[in-house]
This record gives sequence, structure tokens and C-alpha cells, in this order.
Amino acid sequence: MSDFFVSWQNKFLYYKTCILDLFQITFCYFCSSIKKRKMKCDFYKQILVTMLFFVLIIQQSYSVNSLFSLEQIKQIFPEAETTVLIDSVEHSIFNRERQKIGRVILSSPSADNIVGFFGPVPLLIGIDLNGNIAGVLLLENRETAEYVIQVENSGLLSQWNGLSAKEALAKQVDVISGATLTSKAVIRTFQKRVSEDVQSNSNSGIEFLWIVLLLVAILSGAFYYFFKR
Repeated sequence: MSDFFVSWQNKFLYYKTCILDLFQITFCYFCSSIKKRKMKCDFYKQILVTMLFFVLIIQQSYSVNSLFSLEQIKQIFPEAETTVLIDSVEHSIFNRERQKIGRVILSSPSADNIVGFFGPVPLLIGIDLNGNIAGVLLLENRETAEYVIQVENSGLLSQWNGLSAKEALAKQVDVISGATLTSKAVIRTFQKRVSEDVQSNSNSGIEFLWIVLLLVAILSGAFYYFFKR
């Protein structure tokens, strides 16, 4: 089942890029047509505004995420050379041969409501091609350095390595004595983000289908009206 989800994610990333390009090309075409033919039609204006709206929505997922770097990704995937942005909190990871080796997901901002001693404990979670946890990295945070060191040295972050998402969520992990609040926040943050990822994967196919249907409906109506004139 994890292979199916990974496959759908790759297809969705590709088609989302194509849809964005098609929206932009069609948008420019309609603008040019209206200008050349001096058409003043509310229908055309509505089509153009709608298309521009969806272009902006899709482009939002391509915003640059500066909360983690390639060097940090390499701590989870040593062979990582390049990344492809799926959305603002997820990257696909590729090696030198441009073969996909996994993906990483960011716990922020969805899990930022879970706090340790001084605030959120953002995590970078690596997932391999089999859907298993490849590694967990604690990112920059406001926790006391002593607590962070205890969490990192305790082996807490490697407790889920090699487990599937469902196995990792079901595993009972103990908090670290001396860093109770920080370690508890790490565990809860991991569980919340992985749980969201499982749910997101199950909905990716539906999301893709709705985007395709919406695109077909908009373009069909626009071209029908255009050529009818």
C-alpha cells in the first residue's frame, strides 16, 4: 500500500506542474484574444479571474522552505543530492543519479501547537521508498540546549527508524528523564505529523481527481464559448 501512495504522490507532483503551466498558457491566450478582438464580455472576465485564482493557489505550494537545508537532509539520507518540492512541508529526495531515494516531511506548522519547555520542537522526518521511517532530525528550536542534548543522545529520535508509519504510530516510546517536557513534545510532534501524512496520502488520489475535473470543466466551458462566437 505504501508503494501505491508513493506512486500517486509522484504522479500528482508531475500533473500539478503540468496543470500550472497549462493554466498560465491558456490565461495568456485568452488575454491576447480579448485584446486583439477588443472583446468586452463578462464571461471572459470571469474565466480569466477564475484561472488566475487557481494559478495562485497552485503556486503557493512552491514557496521556498528555509527551515531546513540539504545538509540536514543528508543526515537522514546521506546519498541525497537534490530535492523536489512537493509542497511547503514536503520534499522528494534524489541521489546523484537522479533516482528518488525517499522524501522528507516537516512537522511545522501543523504541529507547532505542541510545545516543550519553551516552545515547539520542529522535526524533519525522513520516509524511504518502502514507506518506512528513515530518520528523524530535531530542527532549530527554543528549548534549553541541555535538554536538546539529552534528547539527541538518548536515542529517542532513532526509536522509529525502520518502522512503517502505522508501526511507528503504534509504538510506545518513553519520555527522557531530565528532559521530560522536551522529549514528550518530540514524541507528540512526531505522532501528529506522521498521522497527518498517512491521512494525506490516503486523500492524494481524490485531490488529484478533483483538480483534473475542475480543469476540464473550466477549459471546456471557455473554449466552447470562444469557438461558438
